[in-house]
Amino acid sequence: MTVSSVAPGRLWLVSGVTIAPNTVAGGLHWLAPDRALVVGDVAEGAFVSEVTDGFVVLDVTGAAWISLLSMASTLAPEALGAGRCAQTVFAGLTLLIAGREGGMRIFVERPLAAWLLDWLRQAVSSLV
Repeated sequence: MTVSSVAPGRLWLVSGVTIAPNTVAGGLHWLAPDRALVVGDVAEGAFVSEVTDGFVVLDVTGAAWISLLSMASTLAPEALGAGRCAQTVFAGLTLLIAGREGGMRIFVERPLAAWLLDWLRQAVSSLV
């Protein structure tokens, strides 16, 4: 399994947008009714706030990602298929997880990222 930090571009919190619950579409990641995290260069909506520096984005890939998800969360792996996301508790932290081919992408607030990376290191070593 591999955990790597990625630079997805700019991140925006946007209100006043309509997207189906727990989906990812065109860079929009559903957070709550009328609220989304936008990954991209431009964001539009009733209220837009750039949060690029407020988040660290991690890609988790490899065969053991499902075991890691089960260890850290009550989320079923089927809930994170491609085009799906969930704002959930993962390893005791509330964060956004988006499914991707062969893994997941984790959006964690920057002040919590070092703690989460340490937790991931310990969790991965217990899976080997």
